[in-house]
Amino acid sequence: MKRLLSKRPSPAMIVALVALFVAMGGSSYAAVKISARDINKGAVGTRAIANNSIRSGDIRNATVAGIDVQDDSLTNADIDNRNLSALTAKSADTAAHAATATTATKADSADNAVNAGKLDGLDSADFTRPACTSQTGALKGAVTIAASAGFSSSFTTVPGYNCSGQSVEARRQSMGRYDIRFNGSPVTSVVATPIVAAFKTDQISVTNTGPGQFTIYVLDPLPAPGAFVDDSFTVIAP
Repeated sequence: MKRLLSKRPSPAMIVALVALFVAMGGSSYAAVKISARDINKGAVGTRAIANNSIRSGDIRNATVAGIDVQDDSLTNADIDNRNLSALTAKSADTAAHAATATTATKADSADNAVNAGKLDGLDSADFTRPACTSQTGALKGAVTIAASAGFSSSFTTVPGYNCSGQSVEARRQSMGRYDIRFNGSPVTSVVATPIVAAFKTDQISVTNTGPGQFTIYVLDPLPAPGAFVDDSFTVIAP
């Protein structure tokens, strides 16, 4: 009996054995995999998740909704703008409807717009529609020639309106004879009227020489038989 009692482990050995068993038990517990079933619904809160630890792959596609995003928190840098457009927007590069937009179908203010009430601050009714084929009464051309003996005998650009958007040119052939060109215009009919500083009975006639091209003759009939004169005149293409 004394021999058995003398073989009892020492206190140090007991502590070492206890530590060994705890270590082995802890390793075995850690080796058990924790699944979603082991966690109660709603038990994991924001305090249990490390900041900046959730990745895109951790979130199921199409599960994050607008209600999950703080209002006015996303910036332009957070959005891929390459194929982005807006149906309705306060401000947008491209939008169907916008208060301000670079390009918009309808906008209060836009650099380019399909429909706009104003352009450069002017109402749309202040502009003439350049349409050479228009049948709505819009003018297709207009020019006033300040006739004189010193007027160029070669075609030169003069101020005027041309429905084609191209220039208006004129030249003096001789006394009272002028050629007018509405470049790029298909018009073949114009109306001309003389401009005189005093009461006169100038006569004016027009000859069409090609699309957009006309020769104007200004004649003072008095005294008979009359003579060509360099009186100014206006030509209008209705």
